[in-house]
Amino acid sequence: MKPLTIMQVNVGRGHPSHNLALQLAHENNFDIIMIQEPWIFRDLTRKQTISHTRYRTFSPLSTWSTRPRVLTYVRKTQELRLYQESMDLSGDLLQLMVITESGRKLRVWNIYNATPSSTGAGNGLSILLNSNNDPFFVGGDFNLKHPSWNLITSYASPQSSELINWANQKNSSHTQGRRYDQLAFCSQLGATCKILPDLQTTSDHETLLSVIPNIGNLKDFVGRLRYKSLDEKLFSSILINSDRIPHLESSTEVEKEAKEITLSIRSALNASCPRI
Repeated sequence: MKPLTIMQVNVGRGHPSHNLALQLAHENNFDIIMIQEPWIFRDLTRKQTISHTRYRTFSPLSTWSTRPRVLTYVRKTQELRLYQESMDLSGDLLQLMVITESGRKLRVWNIYNATPSSTGAGNGLSILLNSNNDPFFVGGDFNLKHPSWNLITSYASPQSSELINWANQKNSSHTQGRRYDQLAFCSQLGATCKILPDLQTTSDHETLLSVIPNIGNLKDFVGRLRYKSLDEKLFSSILINSDRIPHLESSTEVEKEAKEITLSIRSALNASCPRI
């Protein structure tokens, strides 16, 4: 399987910037897009934001009494299955479980750490730092200063040391853009992150790209599946997120769709069923 590619950018609530970010990701075939401070239509009851036909859209909130400050988009592909681990914890943290073709589970979290003057300041970061789960990848706009990731300052934000301790405990390395607030943490050896100056979205934030290799080949499954111990809820949630069957007009399309359905079921079983 090809490396997992994750693009992240704060679009500053701008409609053109948000729309451009999705289009650039599509043109470059990136797998996951993490948006911080997305564009949201002012009438929150409509739950309206920007979507893209090639990506599934995920929000941290089921009802929008407040604006979600993060949105995550995942490319529609048979190589990646996914489900949302939690809902309504915070509008500043979105937790996805991405499942590769081989059945490997990857927690991918998108975070926005709101500034002290904002409503709900620090909520997303607090949930991250106090979580018992081990995310595979965390990316976002942290709004934190520290000399470790910003060489032009000697000041350290109050929670920056807590974030560093958290990363050390989770064995996650970090990298960042030129701005102190944009960070990405990943527990995968060989993962890289770089600024993409050619993919600027016209917001005042850099666009970052993380490339994570070997996501489908690190875990060889041995033994038979123990079907009696199937996690039915997980199995169903993965299949529900699969693409709908399109209108098929030829035997070739039917054969292709049958293979994709088989792959979907196999991936869901690998993820939700232990082995003997």
